Amino acid sequence: MPRPVAVPAVTDEPESAPAGRIVTVDYEGHTYTYDLDAIEIDALEDWDDGRKIRAVRSILGPEQWAAYKSRHRRAVEIDRFMAALLDAAGALGNSSASSVS
Repeated sequence: MPRPVAVPAVTDEPESAPAGRIVTVDYEGHTYTYDLDAIEIDALEDWDDGRKIRAVRSILGPEQWAAYKSRHRRAVEIDRFMAALLDAAGALGNSSASSVS
C-alpha cells in the first residue's frame, strides 16, 4: 500500500524567497518528490481536462516520470500512483498532520 509522506521544505534561500511545500511520496519502495507550490496552471488544466497522465508527468518532471514508467509498466497502476500523489498533497493542507500512513 502506498505511504504518502508530506515533508516541509528545507532551503538555504534568503527569507524573501518562500520555501516550497515539498511533497514526498513513498510508492511501492520508491520515493518521488515534487514542490506543491511549483505546480503550473497547465498541469491543473490538463488534470481538469482529463489528461491526468500528462499532468502527473508535468508535476514529477522528466527524470522521475521516466523512473516511474521503468518501474511500473502497466496502465492499471497509474490510478493508485495518482491517488498517492493526491493524498500526500492533501496532507500538506492539514496543519495538524505531518504525515499520512
